Amino acid sequence: TINPTGKRVGEHIYTNERTWEMVYRIVDAITKQETDDERVMAVLDSPLRIEFFHRHKSDGRREYWLAPVDTVQKMIQKLTDYVSSKNQCQSGDVGIGVKNGASVGKGWTSPAVTTCSSHGLWAAMGYKARNPQQFMDVPNVTVADRPGFIARGMTINPTGERVEENIYTNERT
Repeated sequence: TINPTGKRVGEHIYTNERTWEMVYRIVDAITKQETDDERVMAVLDSPLRIEFFHRHKSDGRREYWLAPVDTVQKMIQKLTDYVSSKNQCQSGDVGIGVKNGASVGKGWTSPAVTTCSSHGLWAAMGYKARNPQQFMDVPNVTVADRPGFIARGMTINPTGERVEENIYTNERT
């Protein structure tokens, strides 16, 4: 991905159905090793919603995240629209409203998503991992199944940077 500074960032993406989290771990460009930084998308129940936050892998401590909330809101709307289009939930707006320019900070949770089941929302997040161009401004997407992970590549607009990512899945048992 490209962070707000325009710097290229590599990631390993882990999906864990047991904890209902998609974890994006930053990869150091020089050493090619994962750093201690994780960005997380988590499905929460009662009421159903999605939480976004940045934490340390080693101790779970949250850190401030400058990601713009309006970008996150648009993605959640597209996720629920996708689930609606697959008849896994009722269609309709999620009703998300936050001031423009706000950032995720140490965590941002969407308002209750009342139009979908948690399983439908989780399925949409998995679909988003394989089809990011339907949720973000990223052309030239390539996805390939590899032993134990999915390899994904895409171009980030408007910078034109090419990003290569590995997505690892830990499904419910």
